[in-house]
Amino acid sequence: MKRKPLILMLTLFSLFVFTACTKQASPPPATPETPGLEDGVKAFQTLLEKYPKQVGYHEELSHWGFTPEEGYKFEWSSNASANKADFALVLPAEALVSAGLKVDQLDPSIFLFEPGGTDSMGMAQADRLIFPYELSEKATESKSSGEAFSSLMALDPELIMYHPEGQHYILNLGDGNEVIWTEDLSLNEKDMLLVLNAAPLVSAGLDLTKLTGGWEFVPSGNEGMVPNPDQIRIAFNLKN
Repeated sequence: MKRKPLILMLTLFSLFVFTACTKQASPPPATPETPGLEDGVKAFQTLLEKYPKQVGYHEELSHWGFTPEEGYKFEWSSNASANKADFALVLPAEALVSAGLKVDQLDPSIFLFEPGGTDSMGMAQADRLIFPYELSEKATESKSSGEAFSSLMALDPELIMYHPEGQHYILNLGDGNEVIWTEDLSLNEKDMLLVLNAAPLVSAGLDLTKLTGGWEFVPSGNEGMVPNPDQIRIAFNLKN
């Protein structure tokens, strides 16, 4: 998949915002004993149904968002043809800036930086770091957050992998950027993780030894499916 120019999409409804990428090696196909795409989508939809107050929709930008914790969002398009980015991770920049990240040195083909201010609803917003990912320009139709996610996944089923030891699903957004959610809310201490490739952030000044605010450095290795680069991640317990 080739990278495309990024367009910074300003502001969000007190909940949101939203290209580019290379996919990692494809995971092995699911077997009757191994959960696959359908199970992963169902598990994600269960999260949305369990925590409806953390789901929001931005009508003008045609995307849904799930907020595992205030300031953090995972967003996905309600129609792949409506946005330049079909998925996005939206993160408060403060903790990473405090760890040395220089936002003016970020590669704009990978990350967007949106300064804090007041959104269209008059709500204050902090500085944000945004990782956008474009999946397709093919039109998709949906009537709900879960249906929208399912429609996007149908365009590329290999984006979802299952980790049998961790009992969780991984949405692979290329180059080690991921969204992870639990197979079942009763199985894991942490129900969702947002994961970023560390290298572009380190190149922009991030000191991995100074991470705070829940961020954790994970050195490169193999998670049991495909090799991962150095990553940083933040985990959320939705049950609290």
